[in-house]
Amino acid sequence: MSLIFVWLDKRIGSIPGGNEKLKEKFRKILSPIRQFDKPTLCYDFIHDSIKDKNVIFLTTSVFAEEDFLRKIASLTNVFFIYVYDQDNKQFTTNDKDLLEKMGSKRLIHFDEILYEQLIYDLVQLNINNADQLIINEEYKKAKQLFEDAIQLIDTCQDDINQDLQSIKFNLTQRIQRIK
Repeated sequence: MSLIFVWLDKRIGSIPGGNEKLKEKFRKILSPIRQFDKPTLCYDFIHDSIKDKNVIFLTTSVFAEEDFLRKIASLTNVFFIYVYDQDNKQFTTNDKDLLEKMGSKRLIHFDEILYEQLIYDLVQLNINNADQLIINEEYKKAKQLFEDAIQLIDTCQDDINQDLQSIKFNLTQRIQRIK
């Protein structure tokens, strides 16, 4: 699956080296990272330039206006929306698409939690795609997606939580059962 990580952040264009440690961690699991500091350019890029690619979208609380996020959520190629909020703002919405793509765990206040949630979501995406391949009896491809999911989990081995450890164990067992 072709995924593009799109990051909209006011500081990206104006602060040299802004969030470099976090970007480097993201590049280990998801590349390319497309960076924007203007919402209109970002939206146009997702809507017009990469409509055939799947998008994981990250923004900061500065751009977390409900109308803008609703526009992003309405795009069918956007899988997940994360709001990186170091200011501890409250964010609520009733928009169905936005709630589905943002979920309750994608309003993030700390780097480590953002990275861990991204890993978790990518692992779940691989598992869901592998389960579909198993239904279609494409076992070799499914096995590869399970192995890719384990590799994603291993990228945060130092910070691995109980849920990810359990998922890794289950994936290992599932790989062994595939023909």
